Amino acid sequence: MTVSNLSNTSNNNANKVETIQLSSLPPAKLFQLRDQTQEEMNELSIRIQQLNIVLNRFNGSKEALEQFKPENKDATILAPISQSIYVDATICDVEKVLVDIGTGYHVEMRIEKAKTHFDKKIEMIKKSIEKISKSLNDKNKIFDAINSILMEHIKAQQSNETKK
Repeated sequence: MTVSNLSNTSNNNANKVETIQLSSLPPAKLFQLRDQTQEEMNELSIRIQQLNIVLNRFNGSKEALEQFKPENKDATILAPISQSIYVDATICDVEKVLVDIGTGYHVEMRIEKAKTHFDKKIEMIKKSIEKISKSLNDKNKIFDAINSILMEHIKAQQSNETKK
């Protein structure tokens, strides 16, 4: 198996791909590469977890929009004013909501537009999760290949020691 390292050259800012044959590396370098790959896998896993949290939040927001129906006008609900404090509130307008679009900005949107907004966000997050999952899968294959080659090195070393 080969591993491609992507390095950025400072002279012309062009990307340069260097391919490394794993079996040609000494065990010390393989251990270092394995540790680096494991760290990258951990970071990718954390990123996927974070994106899943965001995905669940967007899905929850979209589901909450289903409560905005004409028959729910003037209905009393519990509205959060913090993560653990709620107050009684009355739904005055079932046609528009304020949507947090990031960095503290809120935009008034009609319900259908808000649903479309969340659909786009959900799709974007799903694509990111898919892309990162593919990278994680690729890193996992590299990790397994490194471990396999390390095992071969260990077996060869043990075989040499028993011959002595």
